[in-house]
Amino acid sequence: MAPNPRRAFRPHRKPWILILALIPLAAALGGCGWGRNGREAGPGGIAQRRTASLERLVQASAGGRVVPFDHAMVRIDQRLIQSLLRASMPLDYGVGGQFRILIDSAQVNFQDGLALVRLGGGVRSLGAASGEPFARVTFDAELKVLEFDPALHNLRCRLYLLDFTLDATGPAGASKDLIERLGRFGLDALGPSALTLPIPIQVDPQIRLPEVGPSGEIRIQPAVVPLRIAVTAVTAWRGRLWISLLVRVAAPGAADSLHAPVDSSTIRPSTPPFWKRLVHARQDQDYIQKLRDTLDLRVSRDSLLLPIVRDSGDVVLAVRQGLVRELLEEATTRYLRHVELDIGSNLQIHEGGELSAKTPFGQAHAGDWLVHITFKRLQAILSAAPPRLTVQNGNRVHMVVPATIHQGEGAATLDFTWHPTALASMVCRGFTFSEKIEGVVMPNTYDLVGDFNVFARGGAIVAEPVVSVQKYPLMLDLTPDSWARARHALVEQDKLLRCGLFMNPENVMQKLHRLAAVGIKVRLPHVIFQRVEFPASLTRFVQTGGRWMEIVAIPNELRVTSQAFWYSANVSADPSLRPPPPPGTLPSGAVRQDSLPQ
Repeated sequence: MAPNPRRAFRPHRKPWILILALIPLAAALGGCGWGRNGREAGPGGIAQRRTASLERLVQASAGGRVVPFDHAMVRIDQRLIQSLLRASMPLDYGVGGQFRILIDSAQVNFQDGLALVRLGGGVRSLGAASGEPFARVTFDAELKVLEFDPALHNLRCRLYLLDFTLDATGPAGASKDLIERLGRFGLDALGPSALTLPIPIQVDPQIRLPEVGPSGEIRIQPAVVPLRIAVTAVTAWRGRLWISLLVRVAAPGAADSLHAPVDSSTIRPSTPPFWKRLVHARQDQDYIQKLRDTLDLRVSRDSLLLPIVRDSGDVVLAVRQGLVRELLEEATTRYLRHVELDIGSNLQIHEGGELSAKTPFGQAHAGDWLVHITFKRLQAILSAAPPRLTVQNGNRVHMVVPATIHQGEGAATLDFTWHPTALASMVCRGFTFSEKIEGVVMPNTYDLVGDFNVFARGGAIVAEPVVSVQKYPLMLDLTPDSWARARHALVEQDKLLRCGLFMNPENVMQKLHRLAAVGIKVRLPHVIFQRVEFPASLTRFVQTGGRWMEIVAIPNELRVTSQAFWYSANVSADPSLRPPPPPGTLPSGAVRQDSLPQ
């Protein structure tokens, strides 16, 4: 069994000497405030939480990575969270009908697995209209991502109070009694209630693809891909908040939802006596540094996480390549399960060739024939199977969609023209005939080929289809009646005084059958592939403390590795002078109107 690193530290051989030396320091520290009444016994309890959280990070990284990243991940710098928190200041509320607290400062520290927030403010008696506060109150809290706003699809976090400190600011005699009375209320009564904070990330539990039609060459019903999204881990590390998202396609009939990780805020480590904390302070710091060094070493070997760690942006959105493939496959399969094509309007076929005839001098060129078919209607039903996707160099995803054309029908005008040579025209005159024909589109299977460029736009990661120039053959066959009328028109010319000497109707009919078998090559409308926006994106407006804040960002280019797509942005939060767009008016699958501009 590997030795426990914490046991490697041995306490001082003469602890009583160290204790005596630290008595003055203990007295000084004990006199910093008049009272304390928290859930945890001050900094020692928080230090223990930090050590325990850091140990959990090291343990988790031994079998995987420091930050879970199986599907998608959001990384937010603590400076942005701090600016949003300060934007909600001041917080003004009463306590017990006797005091008033005005919270006016906030500091954030995301390190070692703990997202710690320190709030500070002044305390006045309720009847005091002015003057300096008689005490300062400091709250230590932990930030946890626990809530999901179903209306705005926003992630929200909540502050859980851990401890508080009261410090006198006025004359000692006058303040001591008031502070002692105030401290009796306890942490729950003194702290601000239900303090929540929005995270400027919008998570949409659906991918929506728009309707195409009903007019035009193609009709596609709208499609929705419901997603099951879970916040699987929230990691505070290196001054950032790392939010790991699990994204899955929801089963049919399942409700859209976003879940939060299990709250561990009720876990309260026991706090050792004050003198023991002083004795072990140095060895705990050495132990914590060893844990940090272990994490740094493991991250340096993580080719997936290391580039994201090194990025200096305030916000990072990242998705694994496997998730990109999965969502594109599901969206394409659902969207193309029933596609109605009506591509015959003004579609034309031109085909021609030579006819030879036997003469006393052997085979001779008798003339040229030309077929011109103008479609008035050409309709068919297309359905697609799950596509095959590969991520190519750069940011391009190549897609091959097995698709089946089911039997369709069409109507056209067939114009046939015969041009005899000069020699043949002496006994065979030229002619033209026109017939209205009808036919069917023969069932066939194709591989539809398309490409998507993945890039950052409007605060989101988007897969944009590339317009394809690929053409696909539609196999045609005329109805028996149409073939009969075409043959009848040719037979009418197979007479001695017309073209019976040089043109054989059966030869011409064979050429027309071969022409139908080859089919007509058509280019499918480009809207058959639609843009897909991945579920997490930056929002442009957030509300905190009753105030609307506008998120202003300078996005960086999308970065592509062998395992993930990700991009970052430098973000600031400014008070908004205009109201945000109404909730519920922001369609997914399109560039959001409340998203950041490109």
